[in-house]
Amino acid sequence: MKKASFGVLASDLVLIFCALLSVKDASAAVGDGIPDSWRVQYFGSVSDPRALATADPDGDGASNYQEYLGGTNPVDANSVPSAPISLETYAGSVAGSRDGKIAEATFTSPNFVRRDPQGRYWILEATWQAWSTPLVGAHRVRVLDPVAGTVGTLAGSMEPGYVDGPAATARFIAPTSLVFDSHGNAFIAERLGHRIRKIDLNQMVSTFAGSQLGNLDGQGTNAMFHSPNTMAIDGQDNLYVADFDNFSIRKISPDGYVTTMAGMDPGNVDGSLSLARFNTPCSLAIQPDLTLFVADWNNGEVRRISPAGQVSTFAAGLTYVEWVTVDAANHVYASLPDGPILKQYDINGQLLWSAQVSKGFNDGPIAQAKVGRFNALEVLPDGNILFPDGENNRIRQLKMGVPALVTMTPAGGVFTNLSQVSLSSIVNDGVVRYTLDGTEPTAVSPAYAVPLALSVTTTVKARVFVNGIPVSAVASSEYTLASSPSGASATRQLPANYLAGTPITVSIAVNPPADATAYAVEDQLPIGWQIGATISDDGQYDAQNRTVKFGPYIDSTARTLSYEAVPSVSGDVAVFAGSVSIDGAQNVIGGDCEITPALLHPADLQPADLRITVSELTAYAAAWKRGDTWSVAPLIIPVNYVTRAAYLWRNGETYRYDSFLDVAPPMDWVLDTNTSGKASLKSIVPHTVVAEQMSLSDTLQSLDEPANQAVATRPATYVPGRPFAVEIALQPLATTRVNAIEETIPAGWTASDISEGGTFDSALRKVKWGPFFDAMARVLRYQAVPSQEAAETVSFSGLASFDGVDVTLVGNGQIAPATASAPTATIRTDTAGVRNLSLGVTEPLGSVVRIEYSKDLKNWQTVKTQKNQTGTAVIDDSALLASPVLFFRIVPAE
Repeated sequence: MKKASFGVLASDLVLIFCALLSVKDASAAVGDGIPDSWRVQYFGSVSDPRALATADPDGDGASNYQEYLGGTNPVDANSVPSAPISLETYAGSVAGSRDGKIAEATFTSPNFVRRDPQGRYWILEATWQAWSTPLVGAHRVRVLDPVAGTVGTLAGSMEPGYVDGPAATARFIAPTSLVFDSHGNAFIAERLGHRIRKIDLNQMVSTFAGSQLGNLDGQGTNAMFHSPNTMAIDGQDNLYVADFDNFSIRKISPDGYVTTMAGMDPGNVDGSLSLARFNTPCSLAIQPDLTLFVADWNNGEVRRISPAGQVSTFAAGLTYVEWVTVDAANHVYASLPDGPILKQYDINGQLLWSAQVSKGFNDGPIAQAKVGRFNALEVLPDGNILFPDGENNRIRQLKMGVPALVTMTPAGGVFTNLSQVSLSSIVNDGVVRYTLDGTEPTAVSPAYAVPLALSVTTTVKARVFVNGIPVSAVASSEYTLASSPSGASATRQLPANYLAGTPITVSIAVNPPADATAYAVEDQLPIGWQIGATISDDGQYDAQNRTVKFGPYIDSTARTLSYEAVPSVSGDVAVFAGSVSIDGAQNVIGGDCEITPALLHPADLQPADLRITVSELTAYAAAWKRGDTWSVAPLIIPVNYVTRAAYLWRNGETYRYDSFLDVAPPMDWVLDTNTSGKASLKSIVPHTVVAEQMSLSDTLQSLDEPANQAVATRPATYVPGRPFAVEIALQPLATTRVNAIEETIPAGWTASDISEGGTFDSALRKVKWGPFFDAMARVLRYQAVPSQEAAETVSFSGLASFDGVDVTLVGNGQIAPATASAPTATIRTDTAGVRNLSLGVTEPLGSVVRIEYSKDLKNWQTVKTQKNQTGTAVIDDSALLASPVLFFRIVPAE
């Protein structure tokens, strides 16, 4: 039996789990909303006890009422109602590149996620505009390990580029898809690099197929693609590529030979592979039997290619299809950006459900959820769906499961002062009844109408009733008021971070009730930590149990207890655990219980002491300027890391890492104003106080405040091989302490005559200036030298960094090749018998032009340069004009 469809209606965003029967049996004997005919169909009798709404005869975890709503078979354990029930953020928050613990990691424009055989999630980031222009932001391969609970950057950087080699130094241009072969190698489709890249088991990156924009079959790098958007791979390690702007499906054999499998010109034609036509195929998914599904973007269809090579239309009328995915149960998913909308089909093309949500960001039940896009879906073994939400810089999860008949929001937990709890149900005719005393709700319990206001620890139980008959199990959640049962208060304060070998001060503020007779405190050190030199208030250290013990104090005096703890190594988050006991009543110590390791700024190496000295700064800045690889990540030094290091050095040298700031690196390395020049963590105040004391006004500008500016001026056109001047005007804010800038020039080009001590990093193709330790406005200049072979529109991109904050260079970032004049040509012979060639000049009068000639249209030589005063240029070189084959052109001259 097929599932009935469900959807989220755009008109009222009401979640419906199935197309409910519009006409129920008028003489329903039970009256719980399930038709008698449904009971007879599956149980042969209305009175069979297995037919009760709350029964689960097949033991699949779904009650008969849930089976009825889901349109599934209640006596078949393999037929289980499932539906999207909620969206949640799996990882990410604001845009950034922070690695580390999953909860703290940040992403920039993630567009793809894929689970590897080890259960890790590989995430691709790509930043572009208008589908074709890469932007500075993120072009990286990240790996999220749910077992270790960490996120790391495997390859790539914030800037687009094409570099093979070790993953740590490799560069990509908009990676958009990834698959794994049977050996564990990863293959990445590079949409704007027009290549297929490979990362092998030794983390070496190479180019597997493709070279430049084009459409050519062939071996490896002899082949060409045009925006290869996604890939699929079969059991024999053949790759299939959706070649978006070539309107075709390409196939790559395991040895790297590329062929065109189907498609050529844009169109919409089913049939054999040779006759079939697509219109911008965007995504591919493959089944074990080699059936291939294609998201045909501009045709608004999902197409199917059978193992026999026949193309057919699987689903139509979809108004742009961005992604297609097939799960282990052979369900086909299609996502549409306009909505966004996600649809699920069975293998025959029958729509099972459709979910439409609003554009934006919001976690929660699907009816209230908002997303940027349902893109690059990864169906997990548990049936949940993971997908990147690039517009919100997050990895989101679509929670799938048996539809809950009653839901509590929030679903239990600890609260302070007051908690409001909402109850809801998907049963249209149902009434939710609840209790607050721990007993089971009955047909006469209070009916839910408005959110419940809880001010004490409470167990809420709820159940759905139809006509007074229970149709759901009892839902139960506990809401705990965060208060001390003894009336005591003990609060621990920890620094924001720790550094191996550097003592930290732990303080515990104890406020016993006025009638207390005696109290004591014990606090346990994290594993691997040692006790320091001082313990206040006659405290003692119990080495066997790693516990610091205070008291007992035979009074009710409030005390702030403290001790020194020394971390032996910098590893993971360290956890403290302790308790306070007053007159025999025990309670846990509140406040801070975790402390994260202090992440060192990469410049802080000699020694690593949370202090950036002038020698460390200059070594770091010099390596950036030369383009040297650094010894710690990021190996390719970003310019904002350099200016942030200089800012810290300039303003006191000592710094700390604040993981609680909601900013991207390097802005989370901040000045440590409490250490008085000493590289110590002793006096760092807890993060709850730091937020009040710290000001980022020098580095973070709100949108309505003046901002640092960097504007580049370049000509609109260039001539191959002919240098031209580039000017970059820097206007820092008066509060700026340090600034630097770098500009990336096109591949194959060089730079010369660089002003203000700037250098050219030929490996990264960057012109670099600074750091400048002032807030002075300046105009930087250099000569850009196009390659002799340059013939296409090229892009320049750059970053200026002010105290660690990046500002994208503005100005004309794209330059087209100068269009040579198509001169009129007249050959004359003067009275002396001398031949001359008169060329018409189409450049503006008063401009300076250069007349050039060539014999092969490749190598051009100058005849002369002149000012265009009459619109005519005359060549009277008899020897030159005697050549049998000659080509002339006129180009602007500076």
